[in-house]
Amino acid sequence: ETTSRSATTSVALSVLLCLTASPAVRDVDSGAGGGGDGSIGSPWNSIASITGMSTGDNLYFKRGTITTGQLNVSWSGTSSNSPSIIGAYGSGDAPILSGTNTTTILQPSSSARHNIYVTDLVLRFATNSVVRVRSQNRNWTITNCVIENSITSHGLSLDCQFFSLINSQVRSNGNSGSSHGMYLDTSGSGTATNYVIKGCVIHDNSGDGIKINSGNVSRIENIVLDGNTIFRNGNNGINNE
Repeated sequence: ETTSRSATTSVALSVLLCLTASPAVRDVDSGAGGGGDGSIGSPWNSIASITGMSTGDNLYFKRGTITTGQLNVSWSGTSSNSPSIIGAYGSGDAPILSGTNTTTILQPSSSARHNIYVTDLVLRFATNSVVRVRSQNRNWTITNCVIENSITSHGLSLDCQFFSLINSQVRSNGNSGSSHGMYLDTSGSGTATNYVIKGCVIHDNSGDGIKINSGNVSRIENIVLDGNTIFRNGNNGINNE
């Protein structure tokens, strides 16, 4: 199985993956019974049941379902040209990954989780940032996703390298002027290098739409903003200070 399971995944990526060895495909359906092995015929039914993911494996959530919990990505893609995909399968609305008292919905489990491609998901309701990709992780792409409803913090908190947010919505995050749609953190040892934010709609966040904390300007480099719509945020659309 390849990325053709997700209709909005780029054709170029699909062709590229077809030219490489087929990775393992694992499925999650929150409506399935317990004891599944992650196969299409016997999917896992929760984030807690996901196990044994290896380099290059792909993970798909069933459309029309809501899965609660925190997804800690403990594996990497094979390379930047052959990423590990976290996406959707089936028909219907995009799958929702949602928290209750969950700190973060999506994050790497530790450093050196590289080459991850996230597509066609709704990520919502976290007590901290909804998506958190910190230093020493690189080559993450999030496309065609909705990132919303951080209760007290940011939609995305980032200090990694080579990160892209494409054709996604970031909305209704935070509860104060220090809670932003996207927070690019270069304080401390943080970096904000080689970012592409393209075709996104970023709105109704409590603080800035995009906040670049330029605590160390030597670690801000190659940030491309292209064709985004940013409106009705509590502070600024884009703030670099």
